[in-house]
Amino acid sequence: LKDYTAPGHAVWGMTARNREQNFALNLLLDTEIDFVTLLGAAGTGKTLLTLAAGLAQVLDVKSYREIIMTRVTVPVGEDIGFLPGTEEEKMTPW
Repeated sequence: LKDYTAPGHAVWGMTARNREQNFALNLLLDTEIDFVTLLGAAGTGKTLLTLAAGLAQVLDVKSYREIIMTRVTVPVGEDIGFLPGTEEEKMTPW
């Protein structure tokens, strides 16, 4: 594993603050891994580290042409089925 806690190994100015973030960056930057999902509490750096890794791979290394970001369509605890309107109208916020 590469040590992304070291300033010399920063990814778009971001360094890992703990072993979980270091492991995440190793996974995100491994060209042999096609799909990575990260699960953790809010504010743990999942989105920021993923974006930094994506920018590095698209703009610096040029391994990819674009970044596609998505998010969950139904917020936790809410059911889209009870919203008024058509399916298209229900999906407008997303």
